[in-house]
Amino acid sequence: MVKVIWIYKVNDPLNDFLERQINAADLQGSEFEKLSIDEHPELIEEYEIEKTHTLVFFDREGDRIANYDGPFNSKELEESIKVMNFFDYVANYNGEES
Repeated sequence: MVKVIWIYKVNDPLNDFLERQINAADLQGSEFEKLSIDEHPELIEEYEIEKTHTLVFFDREGDRIANYDGPFNSKELEESIKVMNFFDYVANYNGEES
């Protein structure tokens, strides 16, 4: 399972649209969190944020996998989560069936 953090800027006109996209997306059991760069400016450097509305993906170990920079829609979010879940599964597969 991957964790996704949405890094956004307070009072950005796209926030309402993106919030609707998140609510419409099938997050497939992924953990989802949102953090404001206004309240947490250290995130810009920590996660190499280049644009507002960045999604930061983490694997089950808490290591950052990737960033998705810029606005997104529900389908892009769903596809990104599918890809990240696949890579997380492959990276942690040990050849045993549970």
